[in-house]
Amino acid sequence: MKIGTIHTLRSFPSLVHINLLLGKGKTDCILTCDLWLIYDPVFTEYEKKFLIENGFNLIDVNEKGAKSVTTRTLFFMPHCPLPMYNNLLWANWLPNNLNQIVLLGTSFNSLVNSFISSDQQAEYSYLIGITESKLIDEFKLDPPRDIYEAFNDLSVHFFTRINDDDEYTNLLSIANCDPKKKPIYSDDIFSKEMFIN
Repeated sequence: MKIGTIHTLRSFPSLVHINLLLGKGKTDCILTCDLWLIYDPVFTEYEKKFLIENGFNLIDVNEKGAKSVTTRTLFFMPHCPLPMYNNLLWANWLPNNLNQIVLLGTSFNSLVNSFISSDQQAEYSYLIGITESKLIDEFKLDPPRDIYEAFNDLSVHFFTRINDDDEYTNLLSIANCDPKKKPIYSDDIFSKEMFIN
């Protein structure tokens, strides 16, 4: 998850509220959460200390979104660079992994239809493939005006369990990808501050 520096983030109070609502070890929250993992390369030492003291666990290395999961995991990734979404899908492009992801992030339909040019389609094959498959349910969010700028064009994405080899083979053919090969991007997007708003 990339959220930026805390002192410049207008939506940070909302993030703290999310932590309180989905609190670690609490029984009176919307969801229970045993572990909060967070990463942003711009966190200062003070911010890291603050996050740790408030129940977050810091990821030590920049995984660039390629976090593989085997248990139900909520990814909070509003307005991340396109490769981060694509890398998340690539890292979990296995029959028993995709359905473990719940993603709060920029609408995949919006990304595929508005931000990926025809010459970039091979680079973002996982994002395009999952959007074209019937294995994703996307629910658009309608944020309140006071946090609209930070949370516009967001959706919650749920992924359906892949039940058999034929369904998995079909997904591979739709995406036209080889999950054994890490995605490569023609533009070093991670060295730039290119975010979807």
